[in-house]
Amino acid sequence: MPAHVAAAFQADDRQPAVPLGAAWDNGWRLGTVALSRAVGPHTTWSARVRERVEVDGLRVVRPVRATDGRFLAAGWRASQFVEGEPGARVDETAAAALRLEAALVAGLDDGLPLPESDPEDVFCAADRAAWSTHEPRVLAGVEDGLHRDLLLKLRAAMGPLAGPAVPCHADMLATTVYAPGNPPALTDLVGVMHPRGYTAAQVIVDGLLAGAVDAGVIARFRHVPDLHQLLVRAAAYRVWVHVLLSRPEPAASAALAEVVDLLLSRPGGTL
Repeated sequence: MPAHVAAAFQADDRQPAVPLGAAWDNGWRLGTVALSRAVGPHTTWSARVRERVEVDGLRVVRPVRATDGRFLAAGWRASQFVEGEPGARVDETAAAALRLEAALVAGLDDGLPLPESDPEDVFCAADRAAWSTHEPRVLAGVEDGLHRDLLLKLRAAMGPLAGPAVPCHADMLATTVYAPGNPPALTDLVGVMHPRGYTAAQVIVDGLLAGAVDAGVIARFRHVPDLHQLLVRAAAYRVWVHVLLSRPEPAASAALAEVVDLLLSRPGGTL
């Protein structure tokens, strides 16, 4: 941990930095401050929103500003550290996702900013591809037979979606931590603009991919409007992330295929 970064965020570096996991973007803890590299277009937006938004039943981790008042310093960012670990509590996280979206929508009237995108960012590119209506152009660069087949299946299942695009979170399951006796805590936001319910749908798909929840979770959240269509796009997003990161992982590919088959096994996605 560079000393000038710790000083910029007034973090206590008298003790060795403690490595943190993926929920904290694989950063480091110094005292009460969690620091990580500022990577991707969402970092500043996340800080601005987390500084202000309030969500019922969810602890939102607040950002720490540098001494000059900015959210970033020398390519790093900081947040207040809270205790907790990621958990296989997919239903609880999906329910919190619905409340988060409601708070983000309400916050727009109070001046909360909209998410930003970056044409060079892999995750932004995966998100655009998953929602693109230009099938031939989007799929042209996919050479892997399995992933191309999965994307074609998902594309065929896509139908219209009702409702306007609202601020959503594309990685809530990975950025929610749990501690005994406390509500879940949200460590970060990866902002995207999609119809309401997408955050919960992405949580469900990610939980299924991780083997952290049973297939009945789809029925338990069937009250979410257009849930099946949102799940199809959430699965397409994860396939595209896998393709664009260029990291062949047979286990991940097998999990993607299994979840896609599950989602498409029944009309309307009911189980």
